[in-house]
Amino acid sequence: MLAWTLQTVKQYAFTVLLCVLLIDRTNGRCDGSWIASPIPIAGGGRYSLSRTQLPPDPRLLCPAESVVYDCFRLNATRATELQNRVFRSTNCRTVSSFDFLNRFKNSTIHFFGDSVLQQIYQNIVCQLFLAASTGTFKLAWGSKYEGCNFPRGCGQHLITSDVFFPSTGTRLTFLFLHWGLYQHHLKTIPTGNMNIFVLCFGYHYNDYENKPVRDYDSNDYRSHVNDIKLDVEKYHTKSPVFLIEPSPQHFAGKNKNGYWNGKEERCGPYADAANAKSLDWRVNILNETTFPTNVKIVKVADMLYSQWDAHFNDLDCTHWCKLGGALEFIQNTLLLEMTDWL
Repeated sequence: MLAWTLQTVKQYAFTVLLCVLLIDRTNGRCDGSWIASPIPIAGGGRYSLSRTQLPPDPRLLCPAESVVYDCFRLNATRATELQNRVFRSTNCRTVSSFDFLNRFKNSTIHFFGDSVLQQIYQNIVCQLFLAASTGTFKLAWGSKYEGCNFPRGCGQHLITSDVFFPSTGTRLTFLFLHWGLYQHHLKTIPTGNMNIFVLCFGYHYNDYENKPVRDYDSNDYRSHVNDIKLDVEKYHTKSPVFLIEPSPQHFAGKNKNGYWNGKEERCGPYADAANAKSLDWRVNILNETTFPTNVKIVKVADMLYSQWDAHFNDLDCTHWCKLGGALEFIQNTLLLEMTDWL
């Protein structure tokens, strides 16, 4: 368990930036366009790994942060471009971390999902930590990322987490789950008005020949989404549940929807970009399901179909660069949906 104070991070000017969460709002969800257009990968090849020792990343001051998917590991120029790629629309307003903590005073927010939700959770927790000045962290790490030699937690996936902010009594937990395990976990959480749930999953469901045993298909996905619906109706009718749309993948293989096809494929734009949304059956199944009124689908997919080059590298077409505009867009959309809902 770790307890950190604001003195630890006071020297860093970026604190103010991270304590203000910008989001644009149109017609009940984020809508608009990206200010910086996607740029092609030089020569159409791999992202070049930079072995130059970059300045220490101040985000590592947060106990829950790691540099998995940090594009500064790849090269500083490209990471800077992605970080400055900003999403804007005509309507803008802000949600401060202080307001967020006060809105969810004495509440527990349960995050469970796969590694994309892990990225979102880590960013949220670390921004709230910088605002709150203190917090207690119970963390369990696993799955070291090959070739990573940075400080604490680097190159590791966060498996479980329990972060508590005593100033507002707000707790945020995370459990790494994928495939058909989400609905089973809902049953384990006691029913209560102070529970809030955030789920994001779907990336391990694929339709292709000779898929690995570990992957499920679209029929499994539909069944598991329905299981979540039934468990919410049975166990958590009074708790807000936020289901984040699976963000688009951009594997430029034979799958026109960009899903992984079981082979090593580079990231690229969709072969049939005009039909990218209709081909994205994960998002479509989620939105076609009739959930109870306490379930809110957080819509992020539409604005990310164009962001094929904003992923971690050109062979990982699922995860997003930290701290890139795409990841910030998903996170900020979620936080505003949560504050508007309650």
